[in-house]
Amino acid sequence: MYWSVFYITTAYFLLGAIGIFLINRKKGGAGERWKKFFIYALIVYGVENAIISVRPFPYLGAALMLVGANEIVFVWRWHPGRKWYVLLVAILLFAAISYGFYHFTKMGDESLMQLYIYLVVLTFDGFSQVFGQLLGRHTFVKKISPNKTIEGALGGFFMALCTAFLLRGFFNVDLVQLTLLTALMCVMALVGDLFASWYKRLNNVKDYSNLIPGHGGVLDRFDSFIFTGACWWAGNYLGWW
Repeated sequence: MYWSVFYITTAYFLLGAIGIFLINRKKGGAGERWKKFFIYALIVYGVENAIISVRPFPYLGAALMLVGANEIVFVWRWHPGRKWYVLLVAILLFAAISYGFYHFTKMGDESLMQLYIYLVVLTFDGFSQVFGQLLGRHTFVKKISPNKTIEGALGGFFMALCTAFLLRGFFNVDLVQLTLLTALMCVMALVGDLFASWYKRLNNVKDYSNLIPGHGGVLDRFDSFIFTGACWWAGNYLGWW
């Protein structure tokens, strides 16, 4: 499966590059989008290799959680009307999610599923942006994340379903079950993204930090994956799948 994921990821990035080319022709601003694209590619291949190698993945997860917690405090500190209870609730919620995500990174016997979840999340997230910028007309969470559109979410979901179809032979479930599971992962990814966006809106900031150029911080880049991974571990722990 590992080489299949590499080939699928590469194919998706080629499709994404075509999408960015079309977006640039439509809206301009090519330099910033291409920089974001190539940095994203480095991140994706790096995370996939960490999961495949198994041992580095928990360390990567711990680093993401530590930096994420720091970003939560950082954006709160810069809000002139900051309230302590907002930070307290955010830290407690992030701690619970981080607990689940860290255990998710240590599921060495589930490395195939970890890799699949990451591929689904990045596919849904990446193509939601591409389809949204190319075809987006109708926003559905304008107050939380004004750039998210119904068309974008549907496009990202369609590409995630393509992933389920392409990798169906590697799991001991039929295509219908894998499709439903993929749909659930997309919902988890969207919820994680919206939680992170909502916290930014509460603190009146656009980005969590500038640690990753063009990506608005570690949480902006990994919020969906962290939440989805935590939910997967929780469901596995409870025996739901």
